[in-house]
Amino acid sequence: MRHNSTTALNSAMTRTAITELTGAGALRVALNLSNDLLVRKADLPGSFAGLGVEIARHLATLLHTPPEFVVYESAGAAYAAAERDEWDIALIARDHARAQRVTLTRPYLLLPAAYAVPACSGIYRNDQVDQQSTRIVVERNSVHDLYLSHSLEFATIRRVPTFADLLDMARSSAYVIAADRHRLERANAPAMHLRLLKERTMFVEHAIGTPRGRHAAAALLDAFVHNLLSTKFIEFLLDLHGIGCELTVPDTHFDSHSLIQSKAQQPADA
Repeated sequence: MRHNSTTALNSAMTRTAITELTGAGALRVALNLSNDLLVRKADLPGSFAGLGVEIARHLATLLHTPPEFVVYESAGAAYAAAERDEWDIALIARDHARAQRVTLTRPYLLLPAAYAVPACSGIYRNDQVDQQSTRIVVERNSVHDLYLSHSLEFATIRRVPTFADLLDMARSSAYVIAADRHRLERANAPAMHLRLLKERTMFVEHAIGTPRGRHAAAALLDAFVHNLLSTKFIEFLLDLHGIGCELTVPDTHFDSHSLIQSKAQQPADA
């Protein structure tokens, strides 16, 4: 499997693909600061660390070009810049709505998302959330926003620019929060008088995207992610950085449809 994935990666490493990714003189990488597991500011000014940063640097090394980081405060802001030729790749979550501007690879990481409700709330299960009396706050144009916008029928959604704004809303109002579970746990939800529901709302599929129309680049990026998975490079990075939150590294045969089925079969107290 490793040999096959390396062969496929080498085959995808065409001159056209490399030009589509590095034509600006560097590999321009869109980093969004909304998920500190993937991207966070390092100690030195202007430097960054995190799983996504390591992946981008690894790709740049394979392409024999320096990475150039373009920073955005949220994934939605990075996605909105896709048509402005500001970046060549983005570490971004998969959603069908984003396919209009960005071609996305298979996922390299799955992160569970969850609701956090006010501690005094009578909501204890996900199926109790979608009520007319419920107000949910999400990051604008995040994958949580996209998912809930087409899955909820009665609840009201309020959108804020960043995760920090979301936490500010939670401190001052009786909102339900929708976000990655590990981010809610790190934010110390009990201190904000919030209670995390046990069920996940979805798995967020993290992938690499490139602006639409770069067909050779898209093929190269997907072969690159396939190689990351088959060589266990993601697991290596997780161990290296001591990342212990609940997450899943998909295998090379991962199918989003099977994930949807497993979510439907999840018991209410999971």
